[in-house]
Amino acid sequence: MKKCELNLETHIGWIDDSDIEYYFADVDFVVLPYIQASQSGVISLAYSFGKPVIATRVGGLPAQVIENRTGILISPNNVEELTAAISDLLKNKKKLKYMKEQCWMYALEHTWETSASILLSAFDR
Repeated sequence: MKKCELNLETHIGWIDDSDIEYYFADVDFVVLPYIQASQSGVISLAYSFGKPVIATRVGGLPAQVIENRTGILISPNNVEELTAAISDLLKNKKKLKYMKEQCWMYALEHTWETSASILLSAFDR
């Protein structure tokens, strides 16, 4: 883990399950600047902790992020967009609070139980 003067922490690499709560408990949002991805379990995990994400428009990530509700989407490899998105959330506390609330609601509405119920209802039809 690396800290800098702006009270930011970076962690590149795998996080053990036992450490996940530590990382999510102490952040305002999660940055996922993927260059390529099919999807990300980190997004759903972030939502379950009420944390919005800044993610790149690659693979299935755009389908997981509701723009300006549960996160912000940026172009891959675009430092200017990444910087602007981070600055936006750091400066706009009202927007950040709204997005955190939206993440909590999203997580509550998209549980395993809800997914199973939808699937079973489809089979019943």
